Amino acid sequence: MAIGNTEQGRASSVVFPTLGVQQIQELSDAYFNTFNVLYPVLNREAFMNGTVARFLRDGYGDGDSGSVLALLVFALGAVAVDGVFERPISVVNGQPSGFRGGTVDHPPGLALFNEARRRLGFIWTQCTLESVQLNLLQATYYEATSRHLDFWRCTVAASMACQVLIRCEPIDWSSATGDLVKRAYWTCVLSEDLYHLDLDFPQTGIHTMEDEIPLPYFHEAQEQHQGSSVAGGSAQANQERSHFQYHFLAVIALRRLIARIHNVTHECRAIALDLFLRNWAVKADDHGAGALSIAPEEVSQSVILREPYG
Repeated sequence: MAIGNTEQGRASSVVFPTLGVQQIQELSDAYFNTFNVLYPVLNREAFMNGTVARFLRDGYGDGDSGSVLALLVFALGAVAVDGVFERPISVVNGQPSGFRGGTVDHPPGLALFNEARRRLGFIWTQCTLESVQLNLLQATYYEATSRHLDFWRCTVAASMACQVLIRCEPIDWSSATGDLVKRAYWTCVLSEDLYHLDLDFPQTGIHTMEDEIPLPYFHEAQEQHQGSSVAGGSAQANQERSHFQYHFLAVIALRRLIARIHNVTHECRAIALDLFLRNWAVKADDHGAGALSIAPEEVSQSVILREPYG
């Protein structure tokens, strides 16, 4: 059903009859209780009281970043729900697949996800906070449905947009918006390192800014904590829900340790290989270049023997 102004027979905003208020609440809760705990890209209260309230009143508008954001949240909420309660997508030799809900070609929430992609338009090319969030949510959906290269493509797009945003826009890091930028930045770093550290995929350079970007403060979590202190035990559930901030900060700290170990390991290998080649060059000068050859196993053994972590 279409609502709002029309132009040349096309609706400027629409509503989806299959998405009632109760289902919107359920899908939103599913997203914020799962994916947003791992990567807290969005502020729950701002999303529910601002974005959701607006499109429930005005409908989903083309070119509206909030509408696209909401559709992606609902798609991920469907993945979170069906990924737990639905049947496995396949059974091989009596062993059920770890993926549940839908099929390989039609995962949960696909209709909502495709509708969000249809509405992206020029929003996808902007270097705004909303654009970074949209790319990160797309990447999360792709990774949750085993589209790994698409995950990497959206992660790179998010990282590039985030770098432009931070370098070109004045940001008050103590504000609620600044805190969301910090969350988006660290999510980009974590997502990019997911494949860089394991598969050596090239980095965009966003990691070089980590000394300049403060850690997230999580304003809404602090407000919940203060409210629970005043209200006592009645706000215990909200206080427990706010603990996701510590998990995210712990992941950032762990990532720094892993990245440091990764860099040291590769530096040691490079130094060992350089020493081996220098020694070989000296021997070549003494005996003649044609009299010496390097076998691959010699290189690998030399690197392993000289590497302190081997």
